[in-house]
Amino acid sequence: MISLSTWAIMLGAVKLIGSGWVLGRPAEAMRALKAFPRSVWPGRVLSTVDLVWAAMLLNEMPMGSFDSWKVALYVLCPLAVVLVPIYLDELLSVRALGGLYLLLADPILDTARWHASDLSIIMSVIAYILVIFGIAFVLAPYLLGRLLQLWCRNEQACRISTIFGLIFGVAMIMLGVFVY
Repeated sequence: MISLSTWAIMLGAVKLIGSGWVLGRPAEAMRALKAFPRSVWPGRVLSTVDLVWAAMLLNEMPMGSFDSWKVALYVLCPLAVVLVPIYLDELLSVRALGGLYLLLADPILDTARWHASDLSIIMSVIAYILVIFGIAFVLAPYLLGRLLQLWCRNEQACRISTIFGLIFGVAMIMLGVFVY
């Protein structure tokens, strides 16, 4: 099991890298972010990660009388990896990102639940924010496009919104190093 410190550092590092890219190359980042919802390959890769991760979780889960169906996962998961990009290609990258957010929340919550620090509630809140965004992106993927229009309407707005990302990233790394 990954420690809460490692989760905080990983989340902070991802946010710092993404925010640094947007601050360093705002025009390129704005183009890439605006193109992301309709991008084909990120959707295929993210949906494959989601499906394999979900199949692994289902395989480990005690399901009572349905345990005999777990063998079918070895056929259904590769089949789903092929069929999902074909039949669910509309805004697949956003939906798959939402699925990844939903899957990420589980191990973070499991780790935060047993941590001794009272500040572990911060990671629990972040996990629930991931769940909210995950549900929103899966059910209404056009919301990401609207958020990106708000955050990246011009280079200055993009840089200002990214500064909050940098602050969040640094705070998460500091929590991971000094608190957890």
